[in-house]
Amino acid sequence: MIFQFRPLKFLSFSFFCGAALFLAGSLRAEEVVLLMKSGDLVSGVVVSESTNQLVISNAWSKALSVPLAEIATRKSVAVAKAPAPKPAPKKPTPKPAPPPPPVKLAAKAPSVAKPAAPKGSWHGQINVGVDTLFSTTTQQDYFGNLRLTYQRAYESNPKKFFKNTSQLSGDYQKTDGQVSANRVNGSNKSDFDIGQTSYGYVSGGIGFDEVQKISSQYQAGSGAGRHMIRTDGFVLDLESGLDYQRQNRINNSDLSSIYGRLAQDLTWKLRKNLTLTQKLEFYQNLERTSQYHGDFNANLSYGFWQNLTLNLMADERYNTEVATDVQRNTFELRLTLGVTF
Repeated sequence: MIFQFRPLKFLSFSFFCGAALFLAGSLRAEEVVLLMKSGDLVSGVVVSESTNQLVISNAWSKALSVPLAEIATRKSVAVAKAPAPKPAPKKPTPKPAPPPPPVKLAAKAPSVAKPAAPKGSWHGQINVGVDTLFSTTTQQDYFGNLRLTYQRAYESNPKKFFKNTSQLSGDYQKTDGQVSANRVNGSNKSDFDIGQTSYGYVSGGIGFDEVQKISSQYQAGSGAGRHMIRTDGFVLDLESGLDYQRQNRINNSDLSSIYGRLAQDLTWKLRKNLTLTQKLEFYQNLERTSQYHGDFNANLSYGFWQNLTLNLMADERYNTEVATDVQRNTFELRLTLGVTF
């Protein structure tokens, strides 16, 4: 069998196919704007496209290879271009220059928004009470208490907190014209979480009590505590530490010593507008084991309108070593009006 090869017909057919492909590519020319995942914008005319990359031509590069995986969005901005004019007869078509190597786009690390740093919050309460009793004895009592609390979560762990509580209270009372209470006390305590349920604290206080014959007193201490129970409606903390206390007494029987401290602090939200807070502190003299004293405080607070509260407060103190003609045990029960903010 003899095959005949006809060069003229083959060349004519090849030229016709090439021209058809050239015209089809020209008619499909597309100008696009690419938004890269890195945030950059790239525009140009599409030269070719495969399953992995897109080749475009623009003022900076005749053949810029863009990986499809780096493209976030693609938008067409122009319609097809007119076909290029045919070359003049008898002039050889210049051989196209080889395309430059693909340009690799530097992949930027995805930007992750940094969470806002936790902000601290302030809370406060002011309680005032005025009692006047006329019977076989005449008694007038003026009481005031201010409490400020600042709390802030750790940036490293929002479940842990730093908390600072400052208090200032004063009480003046007269019974049958004689002063039966005249004292002022201020205190500050800072708590800082260490573990999931443990925390440390530092505290200090200063004041005086004329009826107890204390011209001035101050204390400073530190220790550790544990959150035994912590829920939305019930919180119970236990603490232990060391305290240095000094009392300058009117009769010159000054008292100063180092005490071991045990304390319990409870907050119980009985109802939406009814809360019970209670605190018990016990101080054991480490230099004279026969001497100790304790403080008990409880407050039942009822929110009856907006930020106004009605408070039933109970305070009891006991000290085994007091000044001459001073009772070891005192107990007070009072009703006050409070404002929270």
